[in-house]
Amino acid sequence: MLENQVDEEENWNLHTKKMKFSKEEFKAMGSLFKKRFTNISKTVVTNRIWLKSAKSSSCHVLISFPPNSSYETIHTLLDKILKAGLIVFIKEHKISNSIGFYITASYERFLQGAEELELKKLIKQKYGGGIKEFIFAEQEFYENIENEDLFLTTQEKQSIIYEILCQIKCDHSVEELILGKKKVPNGRKLIFWCQKHKIIHHIMPIHDQEELKDLRKNWVISFLKNQPLDKICNYFGIKLSLYFAWLGFYTKSLLIPAVLGLAMWLTTGQDEKIDSILFLILCSFNLIWSICFNDLWNQKCAEYSYKWGTLDMKDDLLQEPRPMFKGEYKLNKVNNKLEPHYSDFKRALFRYLVTLPSLVAVIIMTVVIMLKFFELQSLFEYATSNGIFPELFGLTNFIPKMVYANVISFLNSVYKKMCHWLNDKENYREQTTHENHLIIKIVIVSCII
Repeated sequence: MLENQVDEEENWNLHTKKMKFSKEEFKAMGSLFKKRFTNISKTVVTNRIWLKSAKSSSCHVLISFPPNSSYETIHTLLDKILKAGLIVFIKEHKISNSIGFYITASYERFLQGAEELELKKLIKQKYGGGIKEFIFAEQEFYENIENEDLFLTTQEKQSIIYEILCQIKCDHSVEELILGKKKVPNGRKLIFWCQKHKIIHHIMPIHDQEELKDLRKNWVISFLKNQPLDKICNYFGIKLSLYFAWLGFYTKSLLIPAVLGLAMWLTTGQDEKIDSILFLILCSFNLIWSICFNDLWNQKCAEYSYKWGTLDMKDDLLQEPRPMFKGEYKLNKVNNKLEPHYSDFKRALFRYLVTLPSLVAVIIMTVVIMLKFFELQSLFEYATSNGIFPELFGLTNFIPKMVYANVISFLNSVYKKMCHWLNDKENYREQTTHENHLIIKIVIVSCII
């Protein structure tokens, strides 16, 4: 697969030429871009092509813009990103007339971001060893601090850049921003506001093809080896690595009840009394096994959490609010920062007066549609059996089923959009709370459909 992608890249005809600006405009832009504005290469655009571009090996995050975006908007965002201390390479793709920012940072800026994210790193043995949150002023105490690639993983670098982008805010005390003919509200996080209003098309991490190739060799197509969980954690992050750690532990743990169940299946059927005793033994074993599995996994999970530095997480009150969280700005007494606040009463009012009736109405409407299609199916079967409708080799009776399948698919997409809209209106502060309520809504609707 990778060889085919390389062949496609070699077949592409890349044309490099400067953007159509006058010399005076380029001189004015030079100070704005801080000499980091690169030559712009134009090529065919798709999401995969963005990620395969020549600059992707040295960059970590990509921001792509919709076709025909105004240069004023792009220059304004570029100025904000550069002021945040990031390094930007710019590419314009010829056919789609769209522009992408390939973003990275200096090692010093990565270390500052690691301190802001409170990443936990190993201490050198001569200083006592162990794991501690990274502090920029004490960087000489940390293991592998001299080597950027060993000290920070690809995933950590991408997380640092993403966090820096998330912290770019609009401050009306400095200047008022107008992007895409819309005024950016004061205090709003710029990147997420641009995403919501379609000014930014995508924000994506850029893949490292060498690391992907190594993971494919040692993980995807390697069936009899243990999962390289550390490599998965370094590349995809802790959430995914914990998921695959649980999946592997669960699969191995199922071997014991599977073997016992197979042995029982082979020996049953001869004596009813013996079968009853064996079933009782199997049920008792499954009960004990489930308790032991839960306890053993908790121990294993704590081991991974300590190893990957997530054993002691921040309290929700200390976490930054969700980027799209709206509210009146007040001083947070916990972390002494100016943050948006939203009334719990307003949220509860919307939840019980709008969300709950909407979900009930959706459930009732879905059940009514289902019953009507059952009646329609019975009508078609009656009509074909009595010669009113032609059978068409038995295809006539499938018409209501095919229509019903398409209707359900359409309703499912509509309901999901409705769940997202309702959840956004409820306006939860923490990202995890926002995601949990969204999952509940989608599960309720999906179970009915």
